Amino acid sequence: MRRHALIAALVIAAGPAAAAPRRLAILELTDEAGLGTATVRFLADRVRGEAAALPRDDWMVLTGENVLALLPPGTQLADCVGECAVETARKLDADAVVSGVVRTVAGELKLTLRLHEARGGALLAQEVAAAPDAPQLEAQVVTAARRLLGRLPVTERGRASLRVVAPDGVSVRVNGVGVPPHATQPLDAGRNLVELESRCHQPLRVPVDLTPGESRTLDLAPPPRMARLRVDALTPDGAPVAAEVHVDGQHVGDTPGEFRIPLCAGTIEVRGAGATWRHALALDAEGVTGLTATLGARRLPAATAAQSGDRSSAPAWLMVGGATAVALGGAYALANRKDGAALQDNPHDEDLRRSVDTSYRLSMGLYVGGGIAVATGLVWWLVRPGDAGPGVAVGPDGVTVGGAW
Repeated sequence: MRRHALIAALVIAAGPAAAAPRRLAILELTDEAGLGTATVRFLADRVRGEAAALPRDDWMVLTGENVLALLPPGTQLADCVGECAVETARKLDADAVVSGVVRTVAGELKLTLRLHEARGGALLAQEVAAAPDAPQLEAQVVTAARRLLGRLPVTERGRASLRVVAPDGVSVRVNGVGVPPHATQPLDAGRNLVELESRCHQPLRVPVDLTPGESRTLDLAPPPRMARLRVDALTPDGAPVAAEVHVDGQHVGDTPGEFRIPLCAGTIEVRGAGATWRHALALDAEGVTGLTATLGARRLPAATAAQSGDRSSAPAWLMVGGATAVALGGAYALANRKDGAALQDNPHDEDLRRSVDTSYRLSMGLYVGGGIAVATGLVWWLVRPGDAGPGVAVGPDGVTVGGAW
């Protein structure tokens, strides 16, 4: 009953609706768990963030800077709890004060938040947040602060509604409660806090003041989280080539280069050397993601020639020389045959006839075969690939066969 009477006293002290808002002081937290100054200040700022959602016509939140500016020099707020917090609130001419202590209890971090009425010093509410470590304690602190500050009296201002439109994949919270995107939410008139979060976007907090009976649509587009991408372009032979880099259809620069692009960008195109290289993106929020695009025609060696003219002419000349010797040998054998006269002298000698026929066929074979080999070697030498590296080129426009003839 005493607590309800004190809360009623706060309401009466506020006076009529047109009176100035009451003042709420939020002190720094006392660190008895050894978390360090930076951590406990961050937790205190989360409490102040929840207090910012209070109706501005009812409560003015004194920030840490305001509190230090109004206090005598040398005052240590981190060591001020209980009656000290109440005395500090009176010095600040505040109507209510929030203080807190972080302790380690049975291996668990516990933050005790207390709400005091400054004039009489009564404890209006107390909440405890507990977690095994500091990162998990943060979420519990927000919930505890919201329950604690909910005990402060506010003026009834009627109802309103709000519809929040956000990009796909973005989670929406209104006054700390998750809501479906694009759905209309009934809310109390006055100040409401809209928060947006996603992997692909930076967090966004937007206070929204609604009047009684108002129905508003809020279209929000949080800025994207950015990532770093390094892009190089090479020919199939490994030579660097300048090319344009397009991400999701937008030109972001030329290779080689490093670019800042949205973390959740979908596709990249590298355009150059008459070709386009496409790739799906999966970027890392930390560090630099590297990609190398291969552009241009892929050159394949000719099927019947070596890579260079020097190496292709040597076997050709070897063939021509060897075949010429064979052909000349066959011609010489044909020109100096004497077994024909012997056959005329002995027309009925079958063994001699067979010997003559075999000798003739062998000589003619050497002569004709050598001539064919000479012609083949000459053709090979004449049509060998030139020094420009001709052969078969496979590119975006088809297959090209080229060489020096």
